[in-house]
Amino acid sequence: MSEARSPTTVLKAMIAAGLLAGAVLALFHTFLTEPIVGQVVALEEASATQGEAAPVVTRPIQRLGLVVGSLFHGLFVGVIFGGVFYLVQTGLTARRLFNKALVLALSAYWLVGLLPFLKYPDNPPGVGLPETNEYRQALSLSFLLLSLVGGLVAANAARYIDRRWLVAAGYLAFVVGLYLAMPPNLDPLDMPASLITTFRALSLVGLTLFWLALGVGFGLLVERLEPDQRARGFQPRAA
Repeated sequence: MSEARSPTTVLKAMIAAGLLAGAVLALFHTFLTEPIVGQVVALEEASATQGEAAPVVTRPIQRLGLVVGSLFHGLFVGVIFGGVFYLVQTGLTARRLFNKALVLALSAYWLVGLLPFLKYPDNPPGVGLPETNEYRQALSLSFLLLSLVGGLVAANAARYIDRRWLVAAGYLAFVVGLYLAMPPNLDPLDMPASLITTFRALSLVGLTLFWLALGVGFGLLVERLEPDQRARGFQPRAA
């Protein structure tokens, strides 16, 4: 079994990996998603009614905000991810630390990324009624929290129930029930379907790349910043 990593090692790894994942996210959206957002903005400006105020934030400022926001998002998520890893590292079944980090990242990707996205996918800016904004945010947050609770319950149940297929079946039933029970987003999609589909596809790819970069980056760093004593040829002194 690999040795548990010290708080200092985990702290360094989570900061570096978080910034790396944020940079990957920023680069991806800057070069691939931003052109789609530009088309959305052009459509909004073309269909704007008379008397509407001009956009307060210009496009260059929005692009800069995307980069800065992505870096802060990566740092924030990386800190949370590293804290969770430090607390549960000895309980993860994988032997190698890199594999432990990757398993944790894939689990987080499913629970807080992919599953909520499947129910409430991202929409381009300007899609959705302003008066339903808080309602839509409440739906997304509720789904995310319930997804986390379900994942934690299933993970703990798997530790005490030998029949893993029973746990898997119960969790699958929970996921299907949660997906069907939560109300859909009924806001009108008053934009070309191809534009919305492309934006959602790019958002999903960006989400996947973010968690992949975070898991791989953290796993490699947490191994190399503090190699196992056995890997350094350490031999305990005889009494």
